[in-house]
Amino acid sequence: RAGQIISERYKMTTAYRIAGQLEMAADFLSENTLTSVRFSWRNSLPRPGDAVRVGKEFEIKRLQKIPSQEALDALPKIFRMALSPPDVLFSSVAAILCAAPDRVNEVLSLAHDCEVWEKGTGDDDLVYGLRWSGSKGTGEITKWLIPSMASVVQEAIEKIRRVTSEARTIAIWYEENPHDLYLPDEMEYLRNKDLSMLEVAEIIGLSGAESSSRQWCKNNKVSLISMDTGYVARFSDVERAILRYLPASFPYVDHGHSLRFSDALFVVQRNGMHMQRGTYRCMIEPVTTDQINSGFGSRVRHGFPSIFTRLGFAALDGSPLKVTSHQFRHYLNTLAQSGGMSQLDIAKWSGRIDIRQNEVYDHMSAQDMLAQIREAAGNEKNISGSLAKIS
Repeated sequence: RAGQIISERYKMTTAYRIAGQLEMAADFLSENTLTSVRFSWRNSLPRPGDAVRVGKEFEIKRLQKIPSQEALDALPKIFRMALSPPDVLFSSVAAILCAAPDRVNEVLSLAHDCEVWEKGTGDDDLVYGLRWSGSKGTGEITKWLIPSMASVVQEAIEKIRRVTSEARTIAIWYEENPHDLYLPDEMEYLRNKDLSMLEVAEIIGLSGAESSSRQWCKNNKVSLISMDTGYVARFSDVERAILRYLPASFPYVDHGHSLRFSDALFVVQRNGMHMQRGTYRCMIEPVTTDQINSGFGSRVRHGFPSIFTRLGFAALDGSPLKVTSHQFRHYLNTLAQSGGMSQLDIAKWSGRIDIRQNEVYDHMSAQDMLAQIREAAGNEKNISGSLAKIS
């Protein structure tokens, strides 16, 4: 009855998604014996098709799903110009997403040693790929990259390693010393002594010196002791406050226990991806999808700068450029469709277990399809059957 109500009240596209959630709820009830009889209920609503490829509505939908040409033109320049750690990381993620139709959560789950080289067909050829953990049932796989993008991805991976290397060093420390605060070698002399506000700022990485340190201590319930020379804090209190910021799943990046912080490519010092907050010198955090999309411009209208605004790129009409991490997946799938790649190859390239899901990512316009047909109809090698006999 719930399925019937959904089909009556919502448009086909929305109804299909909601019914999919209903199927998950049904599975949960049955698997946990919360019903008197075990049962299996499957979403009977048909997956909506994208047969209509003309008109204003299709063009609006198409432009929402794939990056704008202006953004695609700006990204290679940003990749070369980026200097700050956030800009380097965000532009490098964009480069990886332009090389293969990956989900951003898969990119963020890469290990720092994810690169794979194997011998190609030629005597001196090496093929280059990335080892992925995969998602949505695909398992761990190696995705081989086309030669034209291999050097770009290698450079992107190396850039990311450079800006995240110190965070992995910190992660190793906490794996080996879970109850002790990490300090760089040049600050080790501060361990177990009373700390001035300037020393607290130096340990954490705060700007604004004493006033920022006092505020931080207040916010984190660190007791201050008044001395003739100013306020001091006990090292043990500061240590305890900072250690509370260790991610809940530590030493693993995810609760599935598949990747350690010390092995992860996308681990940074706390606030390292934030342009306004001070970066902690002694604490780590994973890079999140929200941070990536914010860097790509998802919150630029709310005052959060993006890689485009920071480096001076805008649309021709002056409006801010933005992309989403998922648009690259739609974009590459559309390119694959227009290039004539088989549905099975597109599904395998995209890490799908069902080729029917390809349709959702196909945004070829009527003009694109017509050009494809004209090319095939004018080339005897591309067609067969009765059509090939027509002059």
